[in-house]
Amino acid sequence: SLLTTYTTQNTTKIAHLTISHAQKLNSLTTPLLTSLTQTLSKISKTKNIHAITLTGAGQKSFIGGADLNELSTLRNAPTARKFITSVHETCTAIRTCPVPVIARINGFALGAGLEIAAACDLRVAAKGAVFGMPEVCSLLLPFIFTSTFTFTFTST
Repeated sequence: SLLTTYTTQNTTKIAHLTISHAQKLNSLTTPLLTSLTQTLSKISKTKNIHAITLTGAGQKSFIGGADLNELSTLRNAPTARKFITSVHETCTAIRTCPVPVIARINGFALGAGLEIAAACDLRVAAKGAVFGMPEVCSLLLPFIFTSTFTFTFTST
């Protein structure tokens, strides 16, 4: 789930977003991505918000990537494309946010978690934070690549 809290100092508010799925290294599911995107949109329209922090619950992981249980259900290109589009929509919501979004990286930032961290305006990493794209070393990359990109060839 996504926890949203605010702190106020004078009239300045900072929104704190926490991915709260620590038992699975704060892995991302489609509902969680949708919730994060909607929350960012809502906060973007809120007056007196001057910054947003984004972190993961616990000490082990910022975002440990996509939820493996959900990934195992992506059996074809359209379902994979839908999930990847959700990740991209969340990254776009972060990049287009009118206030700075600060990633507080407290552990693993893997796969989609690394993409989300990269979309933030500023990244602050704890000592021992780990960054990576494990799908590069697995069989997921060709499937994700071919399901996400459409190539058009033209001849002249």
